[in-house]
Amino acid sequence: MSSLYYGKFEFDSARNIRETEDEIIVPAILDRESILQYGNIRSYRSASELQAAAFTLEDAWIVAYRHTPTPYIMNRLDTRGKIRNVVWNSEINALIGELHFTKSHCDAVLLQQVREGTLSKDTSTAYYIGNDLFEVGEFGGQKYDTKHELLMYHHVAVGVTEGRCPSPYCGIMDGFSDFVRVTLQPQMMFARLTTVLVSAKDGVYALVGKLRQGSKETVTSELMFDVAKGWTQEKAEAWAKEHKNSVDVSNTEETEDFVHVRVRDPDLFVDGSFRSIDIDAERGIKAVVGKLKSDPKGAMIVQKYVFAKEKSWTMEKAEAWVKQHKNSAEGKTLKPVPKPEPKLESLDPFEVLEMSRRILNSR
Repeated sequence: MSSLYYGKFEFDSARNIRETEDEIIVPAILDRESILQYGNIRSYRSASELQAAAFTLEDAWIVAYRHTPTPYIMNRLDTRGKIRNVVWNSEINALIGELHFTKSHCDAVLLQQVREGTLSKDTSTAYYIGNDLFEVGEFGGQKYDTKHELLMYHHVAVGVTEGRCPSPYCGIMDGFSDFVRVTLQPQMMFARLTTVLVSAKDGVYALVGKLRQGSKETVTSELMFDVAKGWTQEKAEAWAKEHKNSVDVSNTEETEDFVHVRVRDPDLFVDGSFRSIDIDAERGIKAVVGKLKSDPKGAMIVQKYVFAKEKSWTMEKAEAWVKQHKNSAEGKTLKPVPKPEPKLESLDPFEVLEMSRRILNSR
């Protein structure tokens, strides 16, 4: 019996972008030979199987931020473009292609994120499999439980919040030579990894995930520095050393207008429960809050803080603020700084009486 699966990988949204009158075109690594984690099952997709399925990925629809309820696109308003020029790259055993974003199908925010490279680096392919074989084996030094065969691709979601790490390689964009890498903890220590943006301006990314043992918090395995931004191995190692005592870099993201500091994994929250509240409007501090899956009827809990850069917030200042308020962040949502109540001026009773008479006489 066929089953639906999702595989998440990356595209390089910071470079090699082409733009025409009607489209923005971004190169992508759409899928690759790998082991993916599905619950407690590790499933292997072979190079030969992906290569055989490549033609089904050509002209697949693009959707944004999340998958549609079904692999088949039922609502044309969900479409943001198409996948084009899919080819097999035998050097890295990957399906390479292009994301063609149709401008008329995308809102201004999505287009700007694509242009600036601030959209989440992960993409996620939705596909059916004809056979899910329970066959234990090993690939890249890691064991798997099943093999996926007869893949049939249907759509690709961009801007997804978190992806499964393609083992044994993770975080590949155009290639290893495009990035300087600083390893903090070996990848073998992690059960699941994904690439997140640390600073689009500086070209810094982090490979983060959950440890197989110990802390359940998201921690950093590796930092990646874009060579095109002038990074060298020496500069990258100095940056990593300077920031080692700050809030874990995997929890901090910088966009053009804001600094985001995450205090909880968004996967812990009920879908659709997120709200944005002002913590201190005068200082430009907001919080994104939501309902935890473990307590869906409970209080709204802080998922991340958002700091307006126009209020002079930097990554360092934002991280320091969160560390200072850590005890509050671990509890329920912080109470917003109350806005001053407007002062009510006393009214002359005779003026009120005269005004009332004029209103009654005018009827």
